[in-house]
Amino acid sequence: MGIFQFALNSRSVSVEENVQAVTLHVQRLFGFQSNLTKLTYQTIPGSAKPLEDFIPIYNGELLFLRFQTNAVIEISIIDDTVSEMEEFFFVNLTSVEVLDVQPVSPDWSPRLNPAFSVATVNILTNDILHGILSLGPEFVYVEEDANNGTPNTAILHIRRTKGFTGDIEVTVKTFGGFSAQSGRDLYPFGNVYEKPNFTWAMEGEDFEEQSVSLTLLDGEREGKVSIKIFDDDEPEGQELFYVFLSDPEGGAQIVEGKDEYGFSSFATVIIAGSDLQNGILGFIPEVQSGLALDEDSENREVLLIVARQPNRAFEDVKIFWRVTFNKTAVVLLKDGMNLEKELVSVVGATTCMAGQTVCNISIEIKPDNVPEFETHFFVELYAVSTGAALNNSARFAFITVLESDAPRGLVYFSVGSRFAVAHKKTTLISLQVLRDSSTSITTVVTYSMQELQKPEPIGRTFISPAVAGQDFARSEGLLTFEPGQRNTFLDVTLTPKTGSLNPFPKRFQVVLSNPTGGARVDDMYGIANVTIVSEVDSLPVWGLIDQLHQPLDDTILHRVLQNLNAKVATEITEEQLTAVTHIIDKVTDVGEKQLLTDKSRSLFYEILCALASPKREDTRGYSLLAAVTEKFAFSLLTGIMCGSPGERGKNILDSCPYIAIMAHNWFPQQINGHRFDGKDGDSIQVPEHLLEVSVVLSPPQEENCESVQFTEYSSQQWFLTGDKELALKNKVFSMSLKGRSSHPLKDNNEVIYRIYATGSRIVPQKSLCLLWNQAAESWLSDSGFCKVVDDTSDYVECSCSHMSVYAVYAQTDNLSSYNEAFFSSGFICISGFTLAIISHLFCTRCAMFAAKLLTHMMVACLGTQVRKKAEISLYFPFPCLHGHVWTELLLFSTM
Repeated sequence: MGIFQFALNSRSVSVEENVQAVTLHVQRLFGFQSNLTKLTYQTIPGSAKPLEDFIPIYNGELLFLRFQTNAVIEISIIDDTVSEMEEFFFVNLTSVEVLDVQPVSPDWSPRLNPAFSVATVNILTNDILHGILSLGPEFVYVEEDANNGTPNTAILHIRRTKGFTGDIEVTVKTFGGFSAQSGRDLYPFGNVYEKPNFTWAMEGEDFEEQSVSLTLLDGEREGKVSIKIFDDDEPEGQELFYVFLSDPEGGAQIVEGKDEYGFSSFATVIIAGSDLQNGILGFIPEVQSGLALDEDSENREVLLIVARQPNRAFEDVKIFWRVTFNKTAVVLLKDGMNLEKELVSVVGATTCMAGQTVCNISIEIKPDNVPEFETHFFVELYAVSTGAALNNSARFAFITVLESDAPRGLVYFSVGSRFAVAHKKTTLISLQVLRDSSTSITTVVTYSMQELQKPEPIGRTFISPAVAGQDFARSEGLLTFEPGQRNTFLDVTLTPKTGSLNPFPKRFQVVLSNPTGGARVDDMYGIANVTIVSEVDSLPVWGLIDQLHQPLDDTILHRVLQNLNAKVATEITEEQLTAVTHIIDKVTDVGEKQLLTDKSRSLFYEILCALASPKREDTRGYSLLAAVTEKFAFSLLTGIMCGSPGERGKNILDSCPYIAIMAHNWFPQQINGHRFDGKDGDSIQVPEHLLEVSVVLSPPQEENCESVQFTEYSSQQWFLTGDKELALKNKVFSMSLKGRSSHPLKDNNEVIYRIYATGSRIVPQKSLCLLWNQAAESWLSDSGFCKVVDDTSDYVECSCSHMSVYAVYAQTDNLSSYNEAFFSSGFICISGFTLAIISHLFCTRCAMFAAKLLTHMMVACLGTQVRKKAEISLYFPFPCLHGHVWTELLLFSTM
């Protein structure tokens, strides 16, 4: 029934501890045709201990099936971190029996081979007996400056882990700047990148060079070394050197990477900066002597320069500052002036970067309308970060706050007098002059009148200079404000009877100057512009210009636009249209700085819509309104985030039947290749590579944002030249980028636009692409910039290498197969058919009636054919011919 024993390669097996399992093979010799057989086995401890070195098996079983000759025993090995010598244990085959039901003769029963029924398992040690050595901590920070004459030292620990058997030695070496000159690629720290602001510490100058041998005795787990740091008087930034382990002896090994404590084969020693390495800081002399802050100017900021020595700029240094009225204590309130309310910041900090010897502190004053006299305060440097000190003689900056908002009085023309308007027959006009702020003293201001130096352009015309002695009486004099008086009037005499030949409108100026008592004339409103117009109806329109020369808010803008909208509802004169154009152009300037309200935006759009109506005569060919429309389109983008989609009623306006506007703040990726779809399937497409796009795959940046506008005109009212209407379907496109309205395109970029013909057919090969020339106020058709790409009976497609205003000229065929003559003739013939049927009733009584009726009807059809033949389509026979045949059939049937 078979003999059982361990296979030859399983009788003595050696495994390492970290293998975690050992496999033994059991053989059955002879009798392999027997039935099911069970073999039992167990482990027997040797020097290896159960549950510490292996998992014991006390009554294991193996089953051999019929024809099976081999089986496997698997024993688990326990891996630990304890340093141990080589150990062993045994696996013993204990018994074998047949599991068949039929009894077996003892001579035939299976048995064990006693010589090979025990296997020996040797567990080889893979734990380092003598230990792994590491050095730490990873970073050691030490000061250079000595304490009471005793040099500082850097202490490093050498740690021994995973084995403590026997005496071992290891060499501890330093590595600094001089060693680095010979290279460090062969050392364990060769690929370690130190901080960029650090420099090498030098052996013998900054620290004590060492190469010492450290011995750890049997069972000893840790040692340490100390490295002396040298102190000198030179300012230095942070420096570093390395300490590393090498040449272990006695069976120990140096750790690879880091051990469980974070120690490795080397450590970095960082010597902190010393001797005020970050500088002695203070204000430069110009700042100490004094700078001025002017609240009334556009630049309300001063920069205070702080300096440090070039040889003490090793690291970043933070400088802390504050403002005060007093050098000995922090005082923020004095003589009614509160620095916390006047200044943007009263305390702060700035940073001088490593290597930077000067840095700035910004002091900014807030604007207000409160009259204030001149005063001064100090900016104090009160603290700096580590490694730096303050220069006590340069800690304070002297700041003078200049007089603001005219505390001694401000003189200016009032609203209504800044751009006063007079009719050409007016002989006297009164201008109001106001005094603000101080009114406690008498103030005298000089006034004078002057002509314009040259005509001023406005709209597409000019304002002519009014001539002194002809249009107005030049005068000079004094205006006196008594104590408590805030306003006075200045009468200006006009002389319409001796008016100059200069065309209307005309203008001259009244200038205020030289106020007394310390008062000041307002820089913006110290001049009154008096405009003389030729029409009485022009007065209210030109008067609206004055309303825009004051600090504007939504209420003022809405009122101006509302009055203007009512005025342009009907046709106006050239003089009035000039004022209208100027007003809406100025409103667009305001809209680019502050967001217009929905009401103001809607009113402006209604004004443009009214002016674009093709029913008007006054705005025909007034292309300057297209430029204003473009500015208005870009003003819609104020406050809109870049990349955001369009919103109807805000940056998409399309309720007007003559003008549709779309404007976007978009990134170049969104603009390039974008197609704007208009009405009736018309479209215009931006060139694919119009704007440069960075090849770097990064999120779009706000500074790359561009503004683009597309305007679709369904009226060519502003682009008419003479009486000819050139644009197909009255369609005009305008597309531009902000700041680049009309310009040639480079690098083969082309704008593609398509305009469909609705209700008519285009004659092929007769179309032209039109480009608007604003300078000449005319269409260009042979400019070399535009060409026809495709023209069919339905549409014309053009490409233009110029960013501008576009249209299409095309000949159309309006003929139709069914016109009025056809239907008129048809009605006559139908009537004849009806009469022919009725005549049937009379044929029985009057034999000649049908023949006479037929003769008259044939003559009528012949006359109709001759007269209308030219108007009837050749593809359709004349209806009376069919009527003749049917009439004859009807008459024949009555006979």
